[in-house]
Amino acid sequence: MMCAVLLLFIVILAAANLYFLKEMEKEKAELHKVEANRIVAVIKQGLKENENADLGMLIDSIPVSAYKTIMEIRYLEEGASFMEKEEFYRVPVYDAMFYPIALKTGNGYIKLTFWEGKEKEGLSLLILLNVIVICCFFILLAVLIYIKRKLIMPFEQIKEYPVLLAKGNLVQGLKEQREGYFGKFLWGLDMLRETLEDRKQKNLELEREKKTMLLSLSHDLKTPLSSIYLYGKALEKGLYDQKEKRNQAVTGILEKAALMEDYIGRIIAAATEDFLHIPVNPGEFYLKDLLRELTGFYGEKLSLLHTEFVIEPYENCLLYGDFDRALEAFENIMENAVKYGDGKEIRICFEREEGCMLVTVENTGNSLPKQELSHIFESFYRGSNGKGKSGSGLGLYICREILHKMKGEVFAEIEKGKMQVTVVFEML
Repeated sequence: MMCAVLLLFIVILAAANLYFLKEMEKEKAELHKVEANRIVAVIKQGLKENENADLGMLIDSIPVSAYKTIMEIRYLEEGASFMEKEEFYRVPVYDAMFYPIALKTGNGYIKLTFWEGKEKEGLSLLILLNVIVICCFFILLAVLIYIKRKLIMPFEQIKEYPVLLAKGNLVQGLKEQREGYFGKFLWGLDMLRETLEDRKQKNLELEREKKTMLLSLSHDLKTPLSSIYLYGKALEKGLYDQKEKRNQAVTGILEKAALMEDYIGRIIAAATEDFLHIPVNPGEFYLKDLLRELTGFYGEKLSLLHTEFVIEPYENCLLYGDFDRALEAFENIMENAVKYGDGKEIRICFEREEGCMLVTVENTGNSLPKQELSHIFESFYRGSNGKGKSGSGLGLYICREILHKMKGEVFAEIEKGKMQVTVVFEML
């Protein structure tokens, strides 16, 4: 890029100089000779009109200031003295031209003193133009060097880092840069690496604990299962000929079955415990800030989808919770409204109730049966309306977990064929 800029400026400078020099040549065009010939023509015209005219008075009547290069007009009579001739023919620094003139009384000469200052002014202007162009080049070069050092070189150092993160290389950290344009970006990438590394370690620990627990519970299940098997075989073969012993066997089977049920419950609890680590940092935020972020993204997105997006009037208030997590929860709800609605309208409504703010996202075209409504906040649950559509069944589950950690709640209703998901925030 720098070489291209240098070449461009060289071409511009050369072209400007050539153009300017050509223009100067055209303008120059021996301007002083043109003006001199014009003055001589005026004098001759004056003598032609009046042959007895006084040449000195005629010359004095010519306005020298009207000419750009002529400084002085003098006349030498034919019978002038030697000193007058020497003075007349002495050429000044700025040069002069001599023209013979024929009079009725004799012959003489006219001297026109001229100055080529205009040509020198043109050269000065050309030099100034070159200086300006060169200064612009160095300024642009400095800007390019600054961009290279502050943007391109730092980016070259980190451009492979996202690939390393995608491959699972979570050990290599980034050098912190508090200054510069990539300071916050690098900090965010490194924080992402640390979060992924932390989740990786927690998942490994969780898997280890689950495997240990499952092995232990599986081993513990063998004892009651063996007892149930033995009781069952004894009953099958009629080894208990007394009713009391048969009742004891049945009681033993029931006790062992209850113990197995407890073990199975613990296995299910271990399998369904918090597998998503969702850190929440409760604080406070304004409702209008949350809606501004939502409308900033979904306003444009829904406009492209030709979906009417309506936000009903509301009164701004201070809410308790984590702003980023609250935004994440609403994004999941909005994505569901876009995915499972009919695309005609999405509306956000507001209601205050017992110190809480209820924010409802409503979409037209509900396709979920009412009997499935109680399961949509369960992990990995996908309704019958999700066939043929991508998804993991975790969106609303994550919403519920986030809201619970912020002392809030989320619930869903179906009203007049419209799906309504309501988020409850505690007001401050």
